[in-house]
Amino acid sequence: MTYFFVGGCQRTGTTLLQSVVCSDETTNPLIYESFLLLHLVEAYAKGKLHYEVRGKDYFADPQAYRLFHRQWVTAFLESTRNRYAPAANLVLKEINLTKLFPLLHELIPEAKFLLIVRDPRDTIASLIKVGERMGAEGRQNLFAGRDMSRLAEYYKSFYRPCLKVQDPKFRKNLMVVKYENLVGDTETELERIRRFTGLELKDFKANQAWTRSQVDFEELKAWDLHRPWDSDLWGKKLSPKRVGSYKQVLTDEEARAVAQECADVFHVFAYEGPDQGKGTDKIMDEGTGAEKKRVVPGE
Repeated sequence: MTYFFVGGCQRTGTTLLQSVVCSDETTNPLIYESFLLLHLVEAYAKGKLHYEVRGKDYFADPQAYRLFHRQWVTAFLESTRNRYAPAANLVLKEINLTKLFPLLHELIPEAKFLLIVRDPRDTIASLIKVGERMGAEGRQNLFAGRDMSRLAEYYKSFYRPCLKVQDPKFRKNLMVVKYENLVGDTETELERIRRFTGLELKDFKANQAWTRSQVDFEELKAWDLHRPWDSDLWGKKLSPKRVGSYKQVLTDEEARAVAQECADVFHVFAYEGPDQGKGTDKIMDEGTGAEKKRVVPGE
């Protein structure tokens, strides 16, 4: 039995990757995002941050505090897995949980994490379109204004917590999947996912609609809060048509600005762009600019 957690920035293919892993008959079907789990791990994070002031009167030591929350989170995971019996494995996703993967590893060290990345230019272009749809509905949002520096930092904030962790046990249980490879060289990427997860994924068919999905995508389209995020690729066969789609959304100047702001991302994940190879791994150092060997988990 294994717990799998899928993460990444919005508009990078997290739902697609979750559907791939959920296609295995030993897992739960594709289900809605696990918001409650996010809140459970956030509670652990907040308490850990203030443990010396607010925790030591309630727990003998930090280890006891961690074990308390492990029991809490494990109970939630097992309750969810049992709901989809006889599933032996559980596959969950919640976008904001991505930033807490290292803390979730502290609680569930046996879990495995799949982190999907996508060209920052395509991702940011898609976020801008989401922002435009929100704006048309009169809703304020983080993606308005076309501030490439702010949007680039938003993108990187999802990956920095995982990539800065040097613990070999965590890195062994972390795999990075490139969206472009998943939709463009699908069988090769599937084989990598099979080796990492131990799942056969024999029921996944790249040229067919998603299998084993419990998500009603038509229902999501009708939900006000979710409607701007709708994608016409959800539930459909894999398609590389969105690779390079930033060219229809970003100006040349904006595309260059994203590439410059994300030079470290281009370097770490081996994307092609301006100054390719000259970037540093500052995504792992929160902007220190320290040079490191490029090490992408799962390679």
